[in-house]
Amino acid sequence: MFIKYVAETPEISIIKGISKGSFFNKALLWIVATFLIATFILIKHFVSKFKILNIIKYGEITKGKLVKKQFLKTFKSKRAMYKYTFEFKTKDGKLYQSTTKTVKKYEITAEKEEELLYNTKKPSKFMIFDRLPTKIREYFNENFIQPVK
Repeated sequence: MFIKYVAETPEISIIKGISKGSFFNKALLWIVATFLIATFILIKHFVSKFKILNIIKYGEITKGKLVKKQFLKTFKSKRAMYKYTFEFKTKDGKLYQSTTKTVKKYEITAEKEEELLYNTKKPSKFMIFDRLPTKIREYFNENFIQPVK
């Protein structure tokens, strides 16, 4: 094994055939990039769940009428994405139209009229009641009045 010493800085030595530290820089770059990507994914996940929690927290149940169904695209997995436009009346009698996208066509096409949970602070934000987790649906059914007709 040959070791090269630099005369000006004898504390620095290099083993012949080994790189001068670029591996550490590349490894550090990969670690930082992985951390940033994971952080972005977590933030995106928390923001989407926060939106759902707001709909549940400030939500009111109403009936919504399916007014438009539109095919958007098909993924490589042969699953089709659809965009559904619903029209619904809020508690104060105002009429709103809002859209949702899903790949689960069977959840919506069963009925022309669906129960919706809309955010009273932002009525354009809503969820289809049947897509809520079972325990949340049971809680709403037990503790809140019947949907607006």
